[in-house]
Amino acid sequence: MRARARFPPGAACREELQMQTVHRTLLAVLLFVATLAQAAGLRSPGTDPRELNEQLGAGDAPLVIDVRTPDEYSSGHVPGAVNMPVPTVTRHLEEIRQAPKVVLYCNDMRFTRMAEQLLLKSRVAGFSHLEGGLTAWREQGLPLETSLPESTAAAATGT
Repeated sequence: MRARARFPPGAACREELQMQTVHRTLLAVLLFVATLAQAAGLRSPGTDPRELNEQLGAGDAPLVIDVRTPDEYSSGHVPGAVNMPVPTVTRHLEEIRQAPKVVLYCNDMRFTRMAEQLLLKSRVAGFSHLEGGLTAWREQGLPLETSLPESTAAAATGT
């Protein structure tokens, strides 16, 4: 039989809590590094949020594509952005190819990376992504619109 180590009352609980804290901290660091790696994995050039905001106010506004779901889009998006969820991007290739400038974005770059891969596989060139996604846009206090995507708004009004 093994002898059990004797700990003062509550010591095992404190040790377990310390290990849980260490594990949570490591998980947070890994998630942060993974997020940075995802953004770094983008092959398109980045567009600074403030630069995009200036372009939207000028006459040379790019086609801004929000690749999130319609629900996410309607909760707040870059002014003038069109909603093209990732699964629908390939249906809009001609529209994207005809635009002189295109900027893709989502919240945290995951959907942006997926949309970018679809466009690259379809041999679409000349697009960029919003650096830091909508998260960076919000953090810089830039304006947001809240509205339904066009197709959803048309279905809701019956037009």
